[in-house]
Order: sequence, then C-alpha cells, then structure tokens
Amino acid sequence: MSRKTKPSENHVIIGHIKKAQGIKGELFLFIHSGDVESALEWTDQLEKWHLLSPGGEAKDFELESKKVHKEGLVIKLLGVNDRNRAEELKGWSLEVPESLLKTESQTDFYLREILDFTVFNGEQEVGVIKAFSDNSAQDLIVLETKEGEFEIPLVDQFIDEILYNEKQVKMNFPAELLMKDFGQ
Repeated sequence: MSRKTKPSENHVIIGHIKKAQGIKGELFLFIHSGDVESALEWTDQLEKWHLLSPGGEAKDFELESKKVHKEGLVIKLLGVNDRNRAEELKGWSLEVPESLLKTESQTDFYLREILDFTVFNGEQEVGVIKAFSDNSAQDLIVLETKEGEFEIPLVDQFIDEILYNEKQVKMNFPAELLMKDFGQ
C-alpha cells in the first residue's frame, strides 16, 4: 500500500517522476501545476534536487541536464546512469522550498500564497480562505465563514488588493454570492 508523499516543512511538491525516459538514466518529471515554464525557473535555483519516495525516503541529487517535454521535464541526475536506476525512482516526488513559489503580485500569484488569508468584502470581514476549487471557467476560493462555507469566484474584477504581510484579500463582490440558497 503506497502512502501519499508529504513534503518537508516549508517545502512544496511540484512534480513526480512519472517514468524512465530512454536507456541512459533520463527521467520524465511530470509538473503538477502544468506550468512547465515556471518549473524551469524554480528548478534553476536548486543546488540539489530533493526527491521523496512514496514511502517517505529522501535523497538529494545533482542535476546533469533538463529540457521541457510535454507537461513536464526530461531530467538527467548525476549517478542515475541507466534505465534500471531510473526505474527505481518512478513515483518519487520533487520538492522545492516554498520561497521559490512566492510572487507577491496583485494579479499573478499562486493560489497557495493566499491560503488562510482573511477575505474582506469592502470593509466587512467575510471569512478565511480554507481551500480552492474551480468551476471549469475560473478558480474559486472556499471561504469559511460564521454561516458556513461558500465558494467565491477568484476573478480580477472582484479583487481590490492583496495584503501579503497582513494576510488579507480585499475584494468587492456581490453580497448575494454568500447566500446559501443562491437565487431564492
């Protein structure tokens, strides 16, 4: 029975080794976010590649090469020189420090950056962001309020300001979005 890999403190898992690629030890690293270009930037900043096994074992590797391939990267790690060794790493996850994933931008940010932030609608405190969802058209924040949980579209038109130091999101959305029986 495999166990879900859990990242180290202050780290985030950004992808996992999906398969061996070729016969010389190359690996296909699937990027969970689908944002391969950002993954290239994040991994450029790594001195060591910290991989975690599904069972909780951790190993550090130095990178020999990497290139974009489909929704991930083909990587070559020092010491992984043949397909057999590459196959042993199938299912392992790559974690990176959280600090690499911070934008502190008002328009382009990672959802996890605003998790547990307090949301205000105008000047009124509404609730705390506890999770994220989507409705295939847009991202949604899951707000925990005194009245229960509500999903609010996370769209530019509703966001006034994100105050990272205060852990607050200032929004301006129709109050009707907080009605349990929307439309009644």
